[in-house]
Formats: sequence, structure tokens, C-alpha cells
Amino acid sequence: ATEVPKAIPTPQPAADSGQYKMFKYAKKPDGTMAIVSLVEPYPPELEIPSEINGIPVTEVCLSSSDFDAGGYIFVPALMRVVIPEGVTTISDYAFHGCQHLVEVEIPSSVTTIGTEAFLECHSLRNLTIPASVTKIGDPEHFDYYVLDKVYVEKGSVAESWALQRGYNIFHINTGATESWIFDYAVKDNGGAIITGIKEGEKCPENVVIPR
Repeated sequence: ATEVPKAIPTPQPAADSGQYKMFKYAKKPDGTMAIVSLVEPYPPELEIPSEINGIPVTEVCLSSSDFDAGGYIFVPALMRVVIPEGVTTISDYAFHGCQHLVEVEIPSSVTTIGTEAFLECHSLRNLTIPASVTKIGDPEHFDYYVLDKVYVEKGSVAESWALQRGYNIFHINTGATESWIFDYAVKDNGGAIITGIKEGEKCPENVVIPR
């Protein structure tokens, strides 16, 4: 008997939105994918996929607004996130409410970090921002993070952003450390009072008094 060849299935185009493992995704106008939220159960550690259905992921947002579900969806259990090379955008409010997040690996492909991307990430004390990032939040909007130290490259947009907001910075390309531009005095109660700008420092147009 003659063997009938098996039919080769026709590849189906990727859906414009859907779910891949625990990730909800949506296709962007440029044809790439954006992670738009997570589904439970939320893990303590998470590695963002570099592609979904063969299409590269270029944008990440884990906390999303779903008013049918009662408002914002937070991921409080998350402690560590690895963002893969190829992602270019960390969305507005991307990690909003990730209260136990302590580490985020941001690749050198990222160029934009959205407004309040790490809002209410109370455990995130240190953050490394690569020199590839040319936009951080809305310049008219104050992004409040409880960072102790920001690791940046000297002369980068991230360095300027961190200094304007009063963060201690560490230069990852030279090993040098730098504190805020303010002179201060320690009060009897252990707090500090800003007394002026350090000698030789130029005061930026917009400045936020450090906490």
C-alpha cells in the first residue's frame, strides 16, 4: 500500500494577546511583545522570557490596572527579577507594589524606565542602571524610591537623575563613589539638616532634597 504523506501543519500567527506560562502578554504596534501582568501563584524569583511564540519581548510591566478585579494587581511576593537582553522598555508602574523586591537585573538593551516604575518597592535599596537608559520617568514627576545607593556610569542620564533626587551614587565604570551635592549637619536627635551646596558644586535647575 502506498503511504499517504502526513499533512504539514500551517504555522499559525501569534495572537495579539494571551497568556504564556504565568505571563500575560500583548503585541505592540511594532510587532514585538509586551509583558503586561502576571497570574498567580506569584513566585519569589522570576526570569522574564526573551520571546513569546518566537516574537521578541521588548517591554515589561508586572503590576497592572485591572479594575474588573478590583483595581491594581500587585506582585508582593516577588523578590528578584531578571530582565533579559532585548527588552528596551520598563513600563510606567512596572513593579509598583512589589514590596519585597530586593534585586532587579536591568540589561544594557533597556533605554526607557517609566514613571514610578519601582513605586512602593520598599525593600529595593540598591539599583544598577546601565548607560543605555536615556529616559527615566516623567521629568516633571518625582519618582519616590527608598534607594540607598544607585549604581551608574559617570556622565550617564542615570547619574544626573540620581544626583538630582539626592541618591548616593556608585560609578560602576570607575569604582568611585559619590555622595549628594549637599552640605549637612547632624542634629541631636540623629537626623540631618541641609546647610547648603558643597563648595565647587553646581546646583542643578531641578533638585530634590535627600531624605
